[in-house]
Formats: sequence, C-alpha cells, structure tokens
Amino acid sequence: MNRQSTPPDPWLTRASAVSLPGKVLRFLAPVCGLALLALAAGFWQFDRGLYFRFLALWRLPTLPEPFADWQAVVSVMHCAARGVDVYLPSRCGVFSYSPLWSWAGLIPTDWPWRIGAGLTIDSAFFASLWFVYRPRGWGDAALFTLACVSPAAAYAAERANVDLILFLMMLPAAALAGGGPVRRATAYLFIGIAGLLKFYPFAAFAIALRETTRSFLVIALFALAALAALLFAIRGDLAPLAAGMPMAGGGHDLGAFGAPSLLYLLLESGAWPIASQVSLAVVTLGCLVLSVVAARQPGLARALSRLDDRDGAGLVIGAAIMVGCFFVGESNNYRAIFLILVVAGLLSLRRVADDAATRRLLAWLVAGALVLMWFRAAQLAFYPGGKLVPGFSVFMAEMIWWRELIWWGVIALLLGLLMIFAARSRSLAFLRPWLVDGLGIGAADRRP
Repeated sequence: MNRQSTPPDPWLTRASAVSLPGKVLRFLAPVCGLALLALAAGFWQFDRGLYFRFLALWRLPTLPEPFADWQAVVSVMHCAARGVDVYLPSRCGVFSYSPLWSWAGLIPTDWPWRIGAGLTIDSAFFASLWFVYRPRGWGDAALFTLACVSPAAAYAAERANVDLILFLMMLPAAALAGGGPVRRATAYLFIGIAGLLKFYPFAAFAIALRETTRSFLVIALFALAALAALLFAIRGDLAPLAAGMPMAGGGHDLGAFGAPSLLYLLLESGAWPIASQVSLAVVTLGCLVLSVVAARQPGLARALSRLDDRDGAGLVIGAAIMVGCFFVGESNNYRAIFLILVVAGLLSLRRVADDAATRRLLAWLVAGALVLMWFRAAQLAFYPGGKLVPGFSVFMAEMIWWRELIWWGVIALLLGLLMIFAARSRSLAFLRPWLVDGLGIGAADRRP
C-alpha cells in the first residue's frame, strides 16, 4: 500500500464534475449522523411516541429507554464493585465482557449520567466518520453515508453499545499503522486494549503482518501474553464467560450474522443434523475456494498495492474483524458497523483500480456490504417478530436464504483481500514463493 498515482476512475470523474470540493463532502456522513441523533434526542425529550415511530423507520428493536446496552455495562460493574460475581446468573444479569470494564463502575447510574454518556458515545461515533473516509465525489460520499446511517449503525447508536467505543479505538490504529515505529507501536496498543476489552478486536492484529517476521512475532507474543494474563486473572469465570458469548447461540436469529447462522437455518428448515453439518462444511470450503480465486486476481493485487497507508489499514482492520466475527460464531447485527471501515476502504480501492473488471467486482462488493447493513430493515418490515418460526412465508424464506448467500459472498471476497495482503506482507516473505509464484495469490502483473 503506497501513494502511487493511478488513472482516474471515470465514474468518480463524472461524479466530481458536479460535486462540491472533497473537503466539504467529507462532512456529509458525520453531519447526517449527528442530525439524526439530534432528531432522536429531541423526539425523546418532547414526544416519546414520535421517538419510537422515528426508530421504526429503521425497524429497530426498541426498549423502553435508550442507551440500554451502555447502562447495562455500568449497572453490572456497580454490582461487581459490591462483590457480586457478575459472570454467574444474578439479579444484576450475566456479564459476557472482559473484567477490564470495571472502570465503568465509577460512572453514576442516575438518569442524567446515563443520557449524557449515551449521547457522548453516539456523538463521538458519528463525528469520527469525518476521519474514516475522504470522498472525491457525490457518488462515493452518498454510498459511504448510506453505510453510516444504516440500521446496523442506528441499532448500535440507539443502544449506545460498547462496540461503538471499540470502533473509535480502531480509527487511530488505522491512522497510525503506516507511520514510524512509535506510531505503529501506538496503533498496536490501541488494538491490544480493544481486544482485552472485548476479545474480537484481536483480529485487527492482522495489520501487523506488514512488519518484519521478527517484529510480528514480538507483537504476537506481547498480545498473547496480555491475553493469557487476563484469562489467568479470571480463570474461575471462564466457563460462564464462554457460555455467554455469541458462539454459544442455538438458533437462527434475524438479528445476528455468522457462519453458524446457516447451520441453524438448515436445522430449523427441517434438514437432518448430519446433512446440515455437511452442508455447512461444503459451503465453508466453497467460501475458501472463492477467496483464493479472488486473491488470484491481479487487478485486486495492483489496486491494493496502490492504496495509501491509512485507507489500506482501515480496510484490512475492518475486513479482519468482520471475517473473524463471521467464522467464530454469531454476532449481533450492530457489529456490522465495522463494515463502515470496509465500505470506505473498498470505495478507495475502486478509485485506484486500473481495470474495469476489478472496478465492477469492487462495486458489487460495496453493494453487497450496503445490502447487509440495510437488510434488517427489510427483514423486519416483512417479518416483525425477528425470529424464524414454522410457517413463515415463502417470500420471507427466500429473503433469509439470499441474506445468507450475500454474507458468504462478501466474507469470501474480504478474505481474498486479506489473502492478498498477507501474501505480499513482509512477515510472510518466506512464504512468498509458494503463495505468489505457486498459487498466484497476490500476484500483480503489469497492466495489459
């Protein structure tokens, strides 16, 4: 990933001809997000009925009060401060995060603090979108804004979910990952702290593959040592902690995504257990094959090599988190906010691609990511219950299967991009003859 110049994208050239300067368009996503947040806050203050009707536009599952996820963390940490084992069932609920959230127990639980904290988290999230992407025209600015105000993002904001805080921590990591040794070390520190808070951000350490083999091993050892120290400190609570994680789910849920969703969908559709498991294995193998096919496309490798450091780091971090969450277990739909980083990176990648076929592929991938971020609204519009039960309509069944197909396709292509990144990384240089010359992964021939 570097800053080489490339021929302009005709689509972006046409868009830029009628657009405001890029510096102004950069405000479109954060301003839209903050405006929607201000509307929601105003409706809550003056007309609660209008507030819930406003949220219904995104088909969000609402609770009696906003910012419930953040308040739950604060309340549970207050219980922990009083000596309650929050990893076991109690009147405080069951906690499935890292104990490093204990600092939240210092925050008061009364209403002004709850609203203030929720608005602060949401405002920081929407304002941070200014740093995520630098659009060149109305077209890519509009697509990026669609991702930022999608039901996935609105759901996380309505709950003030802690994933928004982890998203915010990934932004300086992406910005610093391409700098000097101190900046890169700071980037890995952000990723490490985020991982210790909720584990799945450890996938973002994929960006460290750009280091030398020795440096990567040192980073990996430090990260593993920190994780091992945390797990040792909570060794008595590991079993209940694991039981509360998404991978422990047991049924298809329209509000979640992940590879196990296909298995649960097959089982609840009447397929035999062994046939469902075999089908999941076959689809997983097909996903890996498609990833290798994508990674062998020279146009993708050339585009990735031309991407500047910050955009490339954001794309790799977002793709690594989404791929990791998808295969580890089911995740709630609000975790799809990391597709915002993916969409931003893909739009930048499309801008520097030098052949039409690669641009078309990236355009389809952007469209797939946006469909997934908005799919919940369509699902709940036709099936308000949010759960798959016997007797659901044929149309709804088709939507569910299309959703799974799109998820697997998007994840396969993101995994292909990660393969290109890994094959051309410094830390895996000893595998380059086998990966690049042998399998053709990450090979970037000259433009024909």
